[in-house]
Amino acid sequence: MRTPHVCKGGVRAAGAIGVLALAGSTASAGVVASFGFTELNGSFDLNGGTGEGVFTAVGTLATSGDVTRLLATGGTALYSPGDVNDAPTSVFFEISVVNVDAVEKTAEGVGMFSITDADGDVLTGSFSGDWSGVGFGFTFYGGSGVDFEFDSSAGNGTWDGPSGGSFSTDFGVDQLIGAVSLLFQQPDFGFFSSSFSDTTAQADGIMIIPAPGALALGGLGLGLAGVRRRR
Repeated sequence: MRTPHVCKGGVRAAGAIGVLALAGSTASAGVVASFGFTELNGSFDLNGGTGEGVFTAVGTLATSGDVTRLLATGGTALYSPGDVNDAPTSVFFEISVVNVDAVEKTAEGVGMFSITDADGDVLTGSFSGDWSGVGFGFTFYGGSGVDFEFDSSAGNGTWDGPSGGSFSTDFGVDQLIGAVSLLFQQPDFGFFSSSFSDTTAQADGIMIIPAPGALALGGLGLGLAGVRRRR
């Protein structure tokens, strides 16, 4: 169910990762890892009979980005343009588009992502959240989930960037709380009114070690809005 596609580049965590509201817990939790990718290829497949569909964003030869460990010793794994077709390195996002309100330009969506490093370690997560039109044809998605995970069963337990940099994927827990944002511009000013392809998208994410009682997760309020990047 998780599918790949590749990415690389040099982007780094910097900026306003908005309000993290963990339901059921007043303890503040620190962000332990993050990722960010630009120049993803976005497309939307509309089911005309239902008015709903699926949005995907995949890595291309132009994609760049990073996956960064912020906990303890830290480390940044880099993804540079041109490495995209070097299996197994990949990046893939898939998010449903349901309950569309074309007037208010809002919708809901449940999604998943898969990011793979240079030798088969995989970061996956599933989440739910909301789509919103933010002006000039741009569309933003923010979602959160409780089952983000670094899987080293096919790798070596170290996250290795295809363009350099690495870090240990041992965070001392099996799963992390996570949040994801995507931003892209739809080809026309209709809000998911028709299928489209080949639009440029960017994606960002953060991960947190869940505090006691935090797995109820009423939502990781996401202000991520793509501000994570730029180097």
